[in-house]
Amino acid sequence: MPSRRHSSEDLWGIVLAGGQGTRATRSRSMLKQTLQRAERVIARKRLMTVVDAADVKKLKPQLEDRSPHTIIRQPKNLDTLPGMLLPLMHILARDPEALVAVLPSDHFVLQEERFMKHIAAAAAALMKLPNRVILLGIRPDTAETGYGWIAPSQRISTSDGFEFFRIQSFREKPPLKTAEEFLRQGMLWNSFVTVARAETLHKLAWSYRPRIAERFERIRRSVGSWRCASVTAKEYRGMESANISKDVFECNPPNAAVMPMSGVLWSDWGNPERIQTTMSQLSRFTRSVQSGR
Repeated sequence: MPSRRHSSEDLWGIVLAGGQGTRATRSRSMLKQTLQRAERVIARKRLMTVVDAADVKKLKPQLEDRSPHTIIRQPKNLDTLPGMLLPLMHILARDPEALVAVLPSDHFVLQEERFMKHIAAAAAALMKLPNRVILLGIRPDTAETGYGWIAPSQRISTSDGFEFFRIQSFREKPPLKTAEEFLRQGMLWNSFVTVARAETLHKLAWSYRPRIAERFERIRRSVGSWRCASVTAKEYRGMESANISKDVFECNPPNAAVMPMSGVLWSDWGNPERIQTTMSQLSRFTRSVQSGR
């Protein structure tokens, strides 16, 4: 059968609410904002939230209005690759040709409507770039050592004023001198926000972390059955942790692309220093608006 013709209206979402320590504590205050922001583009019934079993009780007040079918519990946090793959298996079981946007829950976004327009544009671009994995890149203003950095190369597509580029290289969390050089070279921060076909993301896992992918394939076959919870628990026992940025994207997959994002104040609030920086930026932004500049 021929593949169906996609549009951004078909988009599914994965919100990563899992995590431990400081990041998980902060994500509780931002999870609802992330979900509400995503619903500007993604239908509520297609918005999946992955949570650690240990955090379910803490996150319950922010998820009580969500369908139980959209809340995916992982037995424990094994970093971002398993965190993405578990809800991805549930999506693939329901919709094998799904388009997916992956959204962390601890990101600050000021211009939410414009941010989600980038997500919708990336989903629409997959009509012309069906096998691509599109990362949203942020134009940096500092030599940040806590982010991944992306070096864009040739432009491969333009759609409604949005541009898409091949990736020359990807470097996760470089030392300061290297980050300063990346800033001079005009490289982009990796926001981690990812848009792709679900099956393309699944294939990336098979390419770079096959032992993990094999476990999740067994979970995929159990989705919808009474065995799913027990199979998931069994496969998580002994599973290695893996970070999708470090263990997949830094390998520079040939089908990865980057979409520079502009007109959006964005920050990953994974540490207190970034929160303080954002508050300073917001203060300057407010003064600028009030003065009419």
